[in-house]
Amino acid sequence: MAFSTNATFLMSFANARYKNTKDGVLPVKSVNLGLSTGNDQTVIAAVTGKRIRVMGYKIQSAASTAGAYAFKSGSGGTVVDGGYTPVIGGMPLVMIPWDAGYFETDTGVGLFADIVTHGASVQVYYIEYTP
Repeated sequence: MAFSTNATFLMSFANARYKNTKDGVLPVKSVNLGLSTGNDQTVIAAVTGKRIRVMGYKIQSAASTAGAYAFKSGSGGTVVDGGYTPVIGGMPLVMIPWDAGYFETDTGVGLFADIVTHGASVQVYYIEYTP
């Protein structure tokens, strides 16, 4: 099955809910954005007292060749995913949403990205929860 750059193939997850013992039932939120080449670009803004847990994402290079990326906990913060060069040129790299999620930020900080080589389109599904 092929997907175009603009396809929202994770849409069925958009109306999902996530149950957390502290916060109750949380909506799974999503963000779609284009990022240029550069460091410390905001993907998801910080929420006071909350952590951002990424449940799934898609990233695709704006060029037909591979590009590198890294997601970070806070601007200039710790790399929580990426930091390598996957083949994201031409085809999207998809981390299918799952209940446990893939990574999360520290409390009260946003999710940032470093994009190296080429710009990229990014689609992220996440929850905001109280640790």
